[in-house]
Amino acid sequence: MEIVAGDKPLLIAARQRNIALGHATGVPAWLYSEGSPFPMLRIKRGAMLDVTLQNALAEHTSIHWHGVRGPNAMDGVPYLTQMPVKPGETFNYRFVPPDAGTYFFHPHCNTAEQMGRGLVGALIVEDPQDRFDDDVVMILKDWRLGEDGRFLPFLTPSGASRAGTFGTLRTVNGVVGPRIDTRADANIRLRLINADPTRIAQIGIEGARASIMAIDGNPVAPFPLDTWRLGPGMRLDLSLRTTQSDARLLDYFAATPI
Repeated sequence: MEIVAGDKPLLIAARQRNIALGHATGVPAWLYSEGSPFPMLRIKRGAMLDVTLQNALAEHTSIHWHGVRGPNAMDGVPYLTQMPVKPGETFNYRFVPPDAGTYFFHPHCNTAEQMGRGLVGALIVEDPQDRFDDDVVMILKDWRLGEDGRFLPFLTPSGASRAGTFGTLRTVNGVVGPRIDTRADANIRLRLINADPTRIAQIGIEGARASIMAIDGNPVAPFPLDTWRLGPGMRLDLSLRTTQSDARLLDYFAATPI
């Protein structure tokens, strides 16, 4: 769900919402948005971000604006830059993100579980000078669900010693194996966000030419994508030239394309 966020107040409620994920129904996710995971806030560079967090959970939480340069008091780290937002409380985050780029937001309280249950959103700070035919955000996340749709442990010792704790369900924007339609023969900006708290992905593209143009929100001189190791919390912006055929995003650490 995309939300235009600049220069107007927004209310985001962190609460449990029962959703469908893959074949599982009634999954007790913790989300910032109704109906589907992962709100995507879009704001122009230079505009004011004005977000009030309402905590409707049974434990304290916060919002950390991952990768964004901003006032220390708005950074969302409990007991360090702010007190945690207790159940029933609110906290207003209000500042101007200074840099265009691909960012995301999440809690820094009980982080593995709160993110593992779905408390994640994208923050896209747009550069008015960007010229692309389309701008696509893809939030990559594993979910660790048992056969009954309940959550499994969010961390495992074996995962911690390897490439992270893999889930039982791999999603993009909360959907298993989505097909995302774009124009053919077009220049696309593809924004990849690894919103998994522990999982490492090995990213590649098949069926289209792709160049890396930004890493963790920082622009770089474009260079061709071969593969890229995307760790937890990392972002990768690609310039993608589509063709008349389908292109596929691959995670070479996963069993199937994503």
